[in-house]
Amino acid sequence: MCPVQPNHRKIVSYNSFPPPPPYPSAYDWYQGHGTHVSGIVAGAAGPNYILATQYNGSAPGAKIVFDDISNTEPYLNYLPWDLNNSLYPHAYGNGARIHSNSWGRKYSRSYDFQCVETDSFMYDHDDFLVVFAAGNSGPYPFSIGSPGVAKNVLSVGSSLNSQYKHTDLSIFSSRGPTFDLRNKPDIIAPGQNIFSASSDGIRNSYQCANSIGLNKSCILEMSGTSMATPAVAGAAAIVRQYFEQGYQVSGERSDDKSANPSSALVKAMIIQSSKPLRSFGSDMSWQESTESPSPEQGYGLLDLSSVLWFGPDSNFVLKTYDRVELYTALLCYIWRNQFRATLVWTDPPGSMYASKSLISDLDLFVVDVNGSTHYGNHRT
Repeated sequence: MCPVQPNHRKIVSYNSFPPPPPYPSAYDWYQGHGTHVSGIVAGAAGPNYILATQYNGSAPGAKIVFDDISNTEPYLNYLPWDLNNSLYPHAYGNGARIHSNSWGRKYSRSYDFQCVETDSFMYDHDDFLVVFAAGNSGPYPFSIGSPGVAKNVLSVGSSLNSQYKHTDLSIFSSRGPTFDLRNKPDIIAPGQNIFSASSDGIRNSYQCANSIGLNKSCILEMSGTSMATPAVAGAAAIVRQYFEQGYQVSGERSDDKSANPSSALVKAMIIQSSKPLRSFGSDMSWQESTESPSPEQGYGLLDLSSVLWFGPDSNFVLKTYDRVELYTALLCYIWRNQFRATLVWTDPPGSMYASKSLISDLDLFVVDVNGSTHYGNHRT
């Protein structure tokens, strides 16, 4: 592990779990995966690299605590066996509260030990949100791998990017539900044909090229839920900043109203922001979503503009409750035509390979002024 460098521009701390020699070294390969996803979440090209600035990350002002688990898929076997005690504490101890993971166990789709460890750490550290790629085994159902099926994580699928049609679900994006019939993925973000930072594979080159599409380019195109996941993680960082700077009180920055949001609240904001996408159906045509959440796309496509409230500049009102015990209900007075509510909680870890992993099985319903009951997710 490298010494912590809090004043570094981007990388605060680096920790590596490399396989032993003669296997891959503890740095990224040429056109490597880790460099690319890091650029998506927090990339910020310097002012001298104008061509690259258009591909800055979704949270360009954020800093990174990096855990290097390998530079090629077969060596993921060298992950620490106990994520709860050996992976997540490094990030949390150095100030990170969003943990982006563009990896998973393709052939383990049950609530396994890595799901238990992840849920356990999140339950014990309630302001730590772990984000996982759903996987690229679509369009088949029950195809999301572990730990992306853990209860408390934000599981991310992929859509096309705006160069094509970002309101369409990527065919390769893994589908839910989980084997114990929970809703996954949770959210979708563009992950297909995504341009981001490229590694030249040379450890000490400090590459800062100013070209695109060439051999020595600083920019590379990749596709996968690996690319969608850091985009959502960056959005989650922006949501955290929104509460830390007190915007939730008046819609304007109020540092004296700063709050430390729970991971459940950040996850709720991400889910609340969603809108439905089209998906490619069994009849070989694009179809509009008829349910939310759905096994294909969870709650839909991320859209922070629909949930971050900035006072009179927004055409909606936001009300949040965090770390509250629910005995019966929360009372809300609604004066607009549309009302949307999202309930998220951080569940205690379940038993490994349990037929039902949920411990707290909560239901959301709304009773209107006429006494009619409306259940969440279009259920009756």
